[in-house]
Amino acid sequence: MIKKSLYFGTRGFTLIELLVVISTIGMLSSIILVSLNGARAKAKTAGVMAFAANMYHAMGANAVLALSFDEGSGIVARDVSLLGNNNDATVPASGTTWSSDTYSQAGSKYSMYFNGSTGLTFNKRLGLSNSNFTIAHWIKTSSNASQMYTVGNDYYSGNGFRFGLSSGVIWFLIGNSSYTYSNCGTVVVNDDSWHHIVGVFDRTSRLFTCYLDGKQVGTAVLASDFPNMSDRASDFGVGKPPCCTPFVGYLDDVIIYAQNLSGISIRELYESSKGKYLSQK
Repeated sequence: MIKKSLYFGTRGFTLIELLVVISTIGMLSSIILVSLNGARAKAKTAGVMAFAANMYHAMGANAVLALSFDEGSGIVARDVSLLGNNNDATVPASGTTWSSDTYSQAGSKYSMYFNGSTGLTFNKRLGLSNSNFTIAHWIKTSSNASQMYTVGNDYYSGNGFRFGLSSGVIWFLIGNSSYTYSNCGTVVVNDDSWHHIVGVFDRTSRLFTCYLDGKQVGTAVLASDFPNMSDRASDFGVGKPPCCTPFVGYLDDVIIYAQNLSGISIRELYESSKGKYLSQK
């Protein structure tokens, strides 16, 4: 009797068929991996944006003034600080204009351009007469003018504060009729590029510390803690403070805190507002 093979009618894969199968599996694996990486990137971006927003608003809760300029038009720049001060700025009809030139598309929609003829005015005081304070903003200018302040409330008398640039470097004044005014560091800022500058005044140590793009670049010891500084709303201005050379250039995200922020907080403020984390893998 003839026995039939159990393998009758079957055959193995040819080399070409095996190569086709392997190639198909490899292609499917690549597609799945790309999809997963895309999902991870989107999740990371969402997480970073949430972190930046939460951190920015957490700091904003301690601000006495915060101007984002994200309105993009109109005669009012809203105070978006979370203390409920509602210290909105009046935008003049000429000389001060909204601009789409910003420091980061990830962190800003609009900035404010000042041509040196006018500035923003306010009708509420800041409450900084006897407190520590921090002034922070983004700036873009090519001007080399002397004592060109961006923010201030001192009307030539040396009673109050001024903050900005002089001959391209960070400069300030703090006083109560007697005063200290000085450069803070020697790093040039007027290179027609966007920079984040910060000035921090600690009354206890009588120390003024300045930061450029998240890094400390200078300190200055003051002659006094200058108590009872002038704090009149009528003297306070942004872009064209009461004293000295009017500012020419762009400002964005102007924030004033009634406290002295730490170096770590200033670094976080710089990185989150710029959206720098979004470029990290």
